[in-house]
Parts: sequence; structure tokens; C-alpha cells
Amino acid sequence: MPASAIYTTTMATPSASDGAAAVYDQSTVCRLPKDSQPICGHVFATVSPRTIKQHISMHHPEYIQGERTNCGWCTDSATGRTCGHGLSKGHLHKHICNVHLKMAVCWCSCCGGVFSRPDALKRHLKNTKCGGIDAE
Repeated sequence: MPASAIYTTTMATPSASDGAAAVYDQSTVCRLPKDSQPICGHVFATVSPRTIKQHISMHHPEYIQGERTNCGWCTDSATGRTCGHGLSKGHLHKHICNVHLKMAVCWCSCCGGVFSRPDALKRHLKNTKCGGIDAE
């Protein structure tokens, strides 16, 4: 069975004709810490990997210096818990867009599993019965 028949991918609909940015009906707030506050609170009118990267460069320089970082995105406002995922600083904006803002959501039509990135779905298909391979 071809892979295209196994899964479906939903991406944010670009507002610009060149596909540079996606605009959402509800505002998206930056949840990285800023100064002594648990979240930055900047409201993005237009959300794209480019605008997230620009915001991080301008307002969160601590996340672009050096080679690696842990994601500081606040995942629970009540407890102040942050994501903490370790990654290359050059990929933080992609991580935020895909994992926290769910800009690219993929799901497996076989089992209904939801994945934040196409490569995670591809790995799922490779390693499970959904992809036609007996996973033991």
C-alpha cells in the first residue's frame, strides 16, 4: 500500500500567496520566559517559523547563543513547568512551531495516532503494523 494512502497531513493554511506565513483566527502567545516573568506574553498576529525565529532573536537572545539549549516553553501555567526538551539552538523555532503550536499535524489513518512532524509519522509507519511491518 503506498504511504500516501496510509496517512493524512494537515498544515496551517498560509495567508500570503507565497506561503511565507500562516494567520490564525485566535492569537498565539509566546510562552518562553522573559526577564523575571514565567512567560513572555508577546502576541503573534502572524505565526510562521520565520516570525517565531525573529521574535526569539530579538526578545530571547539567551536561546540563540551557543550550540544547544533546553526548550523553555511553558507547558503548564499553574505549575510553571516548561518543556525542557534538549535541542540545537538553531532548531528551537521549528520545535516551537511543530510541537507547541502544532503548525504541522500529521495523523495515521490506520491507528489514529497524532504526530507533530511528518518524520515522526514516517518513523511510526516504519516501526509498526500500520506501515505493513509486523512490530514485535
